[in-house]
Amino acid sequence: MLKSFLSFVRVAASSISQKTGVALLDLVGFGVGGPGEEDGDVRDAQEMFNGFGLWGRPLDDERKPGRYAEAMAALTSDGRVPFAYRDQRLIDALRKGAGAEFPNKGQLGVGGYGGAFLGFKYEVDEDRDQVTIYIPYARGSDGVPTKAHTVTFGKDGSGKPLVSVISGEGPRIILLDDKGQLVNKAGDAWVEVSPDGVGVVGNFKVYGACDLNGVTIDPTGNVEAPGEVTAKAATAPVNLSTHLHPTAMGPSGAPTPGT
Repeated sequence: MLKSFLSFVRVAASSISQKTGVALLDLVGFGVGGPGEEDGDVRDAQEMFNGFGLWGRPLDDERKPGRYAEAMAALTSDGRVPFAYRDQRLIDALRKGAGAEFPNKGQLGVGGYGGAFLGFKYEVDEDRDQVTIYIPYARGSDGVPTKAHTVTFGKDGSGKPLVSVISGEGPRIILLDDKGQLVNKAGDAWVEVSPDGVGVVGNFKVYGACDLNGVTIDPTGNVEAPGEVTAKAATAPVNLSTHLHPTAMGPSGAPTPGT
């Protein structure tokens, strides 16, 4: 009975309806044997149906095995209505970046022809959800991504909340449960913001004037302070503007202002 209402089709090409904005598919029906046996039934400009909030439009048929979009379509009095889809080109692109076992058990997602995807993964043993945005932008001669941007939302290995933004070039932003880090490409320098304040690991450079609680250091190294500058405050303090130097004739006078 299903044979009377359903058919399998190949998507030859697509367009956009100028009236409704809906994607229109040019469909070629498969024969009884499935792909490879076309029954000659060609239906152009058939409206494409997607799920709520989802949209898409397939690439055109490349006229090669496995290089076209397939669909299941309901037969109507005036054509075919495609509603379920598969494209081996999408599967191949995603597996190159995510691995041969992609998708993993419990993983759902939305992917693109270039291998980018939005994935939702649930780990049963850890009762942990993870959301990943993966965007490859450089590939080897075999098509496997060599560089990709990755954004991850979920928990780290110890079960603490985690948000990470990692550039394919190396720099990254890591947000943990109580602190955030901006890390350089090599991973040996970072700025950390935590409940204890702001910390810097690695060489620290300031381009332009630096104001530290009213003490200003300009780009040429001049220091201006609103109050007295004191050194060695924990031992024997020395004031910059009033300190004396020992001489053979006794202590010298204080520094002369303006000198």
